[in-house]
Amino acid sequence: MGWVIYYNQESGVSGSFSGDLFQILTIEGVDRGFAEFVVLHRTYIPSQYRLFLFQEGDWDRLELASKITEADIISFLGIDY
Repeated sequence: MGWVIYYNQESGVSGSFSGDLFQILTIEGVDRGFAEFVVLHRTYIPSQYRLFLFQEGDWDRLELASKITEADIISFLGIDY
């Protein structure tokens, strides 16, 4: 099962659920609200489930613990605001 939401031609969110609690959330067009959205998404997922943030094409990952901050995400991604 999957879904896609685009809020303009270059930015959007898609996700999929494959059973056994395996889920993928993909975000295209990172903008100023990206880190805020990731923190918000984490609050909806019980902390017993580990979440990770990856950059496309990179093996580095940031665990999205329940205390993750927007600053943590911005630093990991190297986003200039």
